Order: sequence, then structure tokens, then C-alpha cells
Amino acid sequence: MTVDRLKELVSSGQLRYVMTGGGDRGGPDRGDSRVTEWVRANCAAVEASEYGGSTGRSLYRCD
Repeated sequence: MTVDRLKELVSSGQLRYVMTGGGDRGGPDRGDSRVTEWVRANCAAVEASEYGGSTGRSLYRCD
């Protein structure tokens, strides 16, 4: 995943949520750290209590 591709997916509405952390799944933390930085700067963190999340991972809403 690249920042440019992520921007395309978010702006087209194809991607609304991104989970970071736990880099074993191939998500944004698995590759370019600029992707994770972009997510943190441009998307809203979702409280773990809202989705039953655990420590070490964070869910972001990108809309």
C-alpha cells in the first residue's frame, strides 16, 4: 500500500476504515511507515470500546 493509493481508495469511498498496529497482517504498519503516518494525520481514531478492540491495534475512520 502506498500513500497515493490509500488516498485514492479513501476519496473514492472504497475504504472507510484502517486498522494499524500488529504488523503481522499486512496492514499499513507492515510496509511504508508513511502510510501509517498519513492515516494517523488524516483519519479519526475510533475508540476501542466502540468495536471491541484490543491493545496494540488502533482503528481509524477515514471519510
